[in-house]
Amino acid sequence: MGLGKPVRFGILGLGVGYRKAKQCVGSRGAVLAAVCDLQEERARRVAEELGCRWYTDYDDMLDSGDVDCIGVFTPSGMHMDHALKAIERGLHVFVTKPMDIDVEKCRLAIREAEKANVVLAVDFELRYQDLNQKIFYAIQKGLIGRVFLIDVLMK
Repeated sequence: MGLGKPVRFGILGLGVGYRKAKQCVGSRGAVLAAVCDLQEERARRVAEELGCRWYTDYDDMLDSGDVDCIGVFTPSGMHMDHALKAIERGLHVFVTKPMDIDVEKCRLAIREAEKANVVLAVDFELRYQDLNQKIFYAIQKGLIGRVFLIDVLMK
């Protein structure tokens, strides 16, 4: 992943992950390279819609050479199992919240990612929304004074 070269993403789990796959398509510096889901029809349909390869076998996607980073959107309790498989192959990983339900698995994945020199991240999606980026910019530049409390009500 050199400068200027888009990051090729693979998305695992197309329930919640479907929205992430769509976001990837429109993101600068990113390419949706592949999707994976146990339901073949869902994987095929999403791949056709978004213009990428599809898999029903996670190991096949990991071994394809198509991806640089895996987004894990499987049920809680499986996130670190999937992350560790990607890390073992030298791939970067981001997972949906919670990181996992087993703290020891989280610690193991963190250690393994550090050893493999890959990024392991938890997807805090609200950070990247346009409005939140503008608020952050305004705070950083001092445009709205000194902020000491922010409370956001979600609809």
